[in-house]
Amino acid sequence: MKIKIDNKIPYINYFTEGLNIDIDLFDDQSFKLDSLSEDSIVVIRSTYKTHGLEAPEFLKLLCSVSAGEDHVDKDHLDKNLLIIVFFRSQLLCSC
Repeated sequence: MKIKIDNKIPYINYFTEGLNIDIDLFDDQSFKLDSLSEDSIVVIRSTYKTHGLEAPEFLKLLCSVSAGEDHVDKDHLDKNLLIIVFFRSQLLCSC
């Protein structure tokens, strides 16, 4: 399973250092969900909009680290049986 994380999430290197897992960082301006070619977990910020995007079969978990949820088309993704998790930024870091 591949883990893909938006490279602009604050402190992401701090939270992932020392983990012995394969993590790919991506830029949300060029990342395309339909480019996934293997089972993946994708972690996004509110700047990445999922409205109108098809969730590929390789997308197994979509996580968002933001205060809101309006950037994720939950109704559409729910129909495709995709698991969506929202992490509030204040829960990740009290810096």
